Amino acid sequence: MARTTTLYSDWTGGELSQRLVGRSDIPIYKKGAHELTNVLIWAHGGITKRPGTYYKSTALDSTKPVRLIPFEYSTTQAYVIELGNYTARFYRNSGIILDGAVPYEIVTPWAAEDLPLLRFVQSADVLFVVHPDYPPKQLTRTGHTSWTIEDHEFENGPFLEKNTTSITVNPTATTGYVGLTASVGIFDSTHVGSLWKIEDNLTEETSASGSNQYTDAIQVDAGEDIIAQINGTWVGSATLQRSLDVGLTWLDYNTFTINTAVSFTEAQDEVFYRLGIKIGDYTSGTAELALIKMREYGIMKIEEFNTSTNVSGTVQRAFPTADATTNWYEGTWSSLNGYPETVAFFEQRLIFGGNWYRPQTVWGSRVDDYIDFDEGIGNDDDSYSFTLVSNDVNAIRWMTAVDTLRIGTVGGEWRFGNRDSATTPTNVNVKKYTTEGSAAIQGQLIGNSVLFVQRGSNKLRAMIYDLRQDTYLTPEITLKAEHMLKDTGGVIDMTYASQPDPIIWMVTEDGTLVACTYDQGNGITAFHEHETDGYFESVTSIAGSNRDEVWVVVKRTIDGSDVRYVEQFQTTDWTDQDDAIYLDSCLTYQGAASTTISGLEHLEGEEVYIITDGATHAPQTVAGGEVNLNWASDKTHVGLRYTSNAVTMPIVPPVEAGTSMGKRKKAFKLTVNFYKTNYCKIGAYGDTLDEIPFRTTNDEMDRRVPLYTETREQAFPHGYVRDLKIHIQSDLPLPFSVSGLGPMTGASPN
Repeated sequence: MARTTTLYSDWTGGELSQRLVGRSDIPIYKKGAHELTNVLIWAHGGITKRPGTYYKSTALDSTKPVRLIPFEYSTTQAYVIELGNYTARFYRNSGIILDGAVPYEIVTPWAAEDLPLLRFVQSADVLFVVHPDYPPKQLTRTGHTSWTIEDHEFENGPFLEKNTTSITVNPTATTGYVGLTASVGIFDSTHVGSLWKIEDNLTEETSASGSNQYTDAIQVDAGEDIIAQINGTWVGSATLQRSLDVGLTWLDYNTFTINTAVSFTEAQDEVFYRLGIKIGDYTSGTAELALIKMREYGIMKIEEFNTSTNVSGTVQRAFPTADATTNWYEGTWSSLNGYPETVAFFEQRLIFGGNWYRPQTVWGSRVDDYIDFDEGIGNDDDSYSFTLVSNDVNAIRWMTAVDTLRIGTVGGEWRFGNRDSATTPTNVNVKKYTTEGSAAIQGQLIGNSVLFVQRGSNKLRAMIYDLRQDTYLTPEITLKAEHMLKDTGGVIDMTYASQPDPIIWMVTEDGTLVACTYDQGNGITAFHEHETDGYFESVTSIAGSNRDEVWVVVKRTIDGSDVRYVEQFQTTDWTDQDDAIYLDSCLTYQGAASTTISGLEHLEGEEVYIITDGATHAPQTVAGGEVNLNWASDKTHVGLRYTSNAVTMPIVPPVEAGTSMGKRKKAFKLTVNFYKTNYCKIGAYGDTLDEIPFRTTNDEMDRRVPLYTETREQAFPHGYVRDLKIHIQSDLPLPFSVSGLGPMTGASPN
């Protein structure tokens, strides 16, 4: 029986599907694993025990779900926001922000059950937040303990199509707080908060029988039409004047000596016109002067519902008439029609996507004017709206700006905009590329790819532009590890951390934290799974000083009661062994050597594991928020234990003829490349594991075991099995990393 050594130095295949067992003929097989639990995969290829989590705070209301979202002004001013049931609290510099001695908090409009559907995008100190049942909000920061949340007040639009029926609406006045009466019942209490638009011609008139008499000025914007009209019996000269400085100075634009009506179109915004007779130009008679602005409009925000035919509200832009008119428009967004479900920034516009009434529509604000959604006349910087046309309803689930605005809908993935030019109201370019369909989870921008969760929440895909084919592709990232999301109930929350290793973090329905080391440029897609004594419920990440910080909400059962904790994963890039954290919900004492560690109320009644000055201590049970040590320590970590497991795929050693598949196999010894490790167990999967002896006779017995970065040979006293898998385990809170594994194996003839 020939003996061969197979080198496992690259784990970047990640945990593989059981459907790949038997596929030892493909390259990914040797890079993959049967199980990777509570270990991270380096982009270099090795594996390391995942870091523990620090306890940061108990959720304000532990009886209801909590969601974490990021707020990043810069790498030095990054916050994690804890959204709870109608509340928000804030974290920075790895701690909760206090207002005096208590956590700083504000009231929010969202109940706990609303939190999964929140979508957000940030511009400087303002976070724009949308939810289909609430008007869009602005969360604004002006200081660490100065945050405000308010409605994003729209000045103009968007509106539904112009009324085409005989129904009229009649405002009681053109400005101020007014009533609006309809000829039939068209109003509903859910219209409160919505904008309504009335359109008509606006006329300014005067009767001039002397010099220096003018109509009132009319403001005109680009693309708007004006008629200058003169009638009467008069002799002299009438002048149309134009002002570019809000009426401070007037320039002659045209002169008339007979009755006439002249129409023209303005070419720029915020221009004022007036018509009159200048001093010295009057001879005799009376001239009837009129300036008519065509299709002028006014806007009202409904603030009070009275009856189905009458509402009241504040006029935001003066109505052109107080008469009854059929020229009215209902606002697109309201509690009746629904509010935007998604939000993004694209080409200096604030973009909203989909509501209940128009689930496939994209609305873009005017350029650099995030409150103006009036579509105007189609100038390049005007607002626009566009509906994605398909055979069935394609409700928008996410939008992410890259080279174009990439959009995920229930029925497929779209490109919105042009790759080589700006999108304007007259050149909107939209194309559907794939029909995979998206779940209602925000896509993550990674390089030039957008990773998104497919409809059904059980598959992860990447929307990638392929230059060679000049098209967008959506390859499945979970293809070789489909069980990771399928068996855990699907994704409910997702984030991406690029430093120190690029990892996508996904919380699943059953409380597992599924992660994927993802480096598209180097072809790395490696899944690993993370568990704790509890259930992960939310995850987010923010930029830290030397790494991306990953924060989680964990639901735990402590002393018989369910609680929700905000916790932060610690770094794997420590230099001093004393600083290595491999405990969950951990707290650290540092100071004068002590045998009593207090402040552990969040772990009351729980068995905790302890690290003192880098060495293990016997487990203790927290009582009265304290544990007592058997010896004094000046740096002590206390928290909950978790176990890390790495199991290879079934090893198929070569044989002289045929295949060793199905034959009995044995590993005779192992060669292991350790990195910063002082504890682990190794053995055959399903058998008793053997602890690797790292302490030598040269090491002091009453001190921590030194870390080893070296190659070790280890005997493997296990018998023949038909399904040989090497199992590496770390069940103590000590450092453990493996960069290479070389089992010497052989197969029996039968």
